[in-house]
Amino acid sequence: MDFNNIVSFGEVMFFIVLPALLGLLVFIWARDWITSMYKKWKRRSDKLLDEMREDRAMAILELMKVALFIFMIYPIMNVISYFIDDSATDPGFNLFNTDMFYVFIAITGWYLLACVIQSIYLRSRKDMEEDEANRGAKPI
Repeated sequence: MDFNNIVSFGEVMFFIVLPALLGLLVFIWARDWITSMYKKWKRRSDKLLDEMREDRAMAILELMKVALFIFMIYPIMNVISYFIDDSATDPGFNLFNTDMFYVFIAITGWYLLACVIQSIYLRSRKDMEEDEANRGAKPI
């Protein structure tokens, strides 16, 4: 009896060796991709945290982004609960007539508040620069 009759070289290559090599390649690629994304996000978050330590207005805006994201998930959660619960009513009417209107109001309010915070921040920075310039000027 020949071993090639039981398991051929092609079967070993195509069903064991090549999938293992491809799996190893995918694992290495995924590890490299996750590492590079982690490093990029860490750089960005460190930069953002440094800016937020200097300017409290930036911290307020970033916290407002988190609250806005949570608020925007609300309509999606209604749809998910409709798919999970068989006795739930169709969320279409409430989704398009009330929920999306509330999301629109929240986004609009967030952008208006962000504009106000940014304008206050820019004006206060300009006032501080003018005060520093006036301290250095000689009195007449």
